[in-house]
Amino acid sequence: RNSVREAINKLIERNLIENRQGMGTFVRKPEPGQQNNPLSTLLGDDISAQELLEFRLGLECNAAVLAARTATSEDIAQLNRSMEEMRRMVKEGSMGHEEDVRFHMAIAYATKNRVHIHMMKGFYDLLFYGIWKSHMYLYQEKPDLEEILSQHAKILESIRNHDTQMAYDVMREHIKFVMEFLALHDQSI
Repeated sequence: RNSVREAINKLIERNLIENRQGMGTFVRKPEPGQQNNPLSTLLGDDISAQELLEFRLGLECNAAVLAARTATSEDIAQLNRSMEEMRRMVKEGSMGHEEDVRFHMAIAYATKNRVHIHMMKGFYDLLFYGIWKSHMYLYQEKPDLEEILSQHAKILESIRNHDTQMAYDVMREHIKFVMEFLALHDQSI
C-alpha cells in the first residue's frame, strides 16, 4: 500500500492525475507545455489524421521490424492476447479500439528499444485518440473493421515468424489502409 500511495503522490505532483475528495483518483488531460510529455502540447492543437498517421507510419513500421527481430515468446503471447481480445470485442459489437492500442503498445515493448518504448508511451494519448476516432468511422462499415483485424493478424504472424521485411510491409499496408479509408471518407481526427 505504501508503494502505491507513493506512486500516486508522484503522479499527482507531476499533474498527471488528480485526487477528488470523496470521488476517487482520476487521470488528467495533459496541459499544453507539460514538461514530462513532449507530445502533450499537440493535444490542444488541431491535428489532422494525415499528420498523425504519417508519424505512425515512420514510427510503427520501424517498431514492427524491431519487434520481428527481438520478440520473445512472452511478447508474442501478449500480442496474441491483445489480438484475441480485439476480435472478441468486435464480435460482441464493440469497436475494439482499446485492444487495438494495446496491440500497438505491445509491439513497442517487443522492440526492446528503450527509446522507442519511451516515445510510444509519450505518444500514447495521441495514439489512443487517433485509433478511437478512426475506429468510429470504421465501425460504421463492418467489413473495414474486419479488414483491420485481418491486418493485425498479418502483423502478428510476421512478428511470430521473425520476418522483418514482412513486418515492415504489413504494418505499412495497415497504416496506409487507415489513411486511405479516412481520405476516401473525408474524415479527420
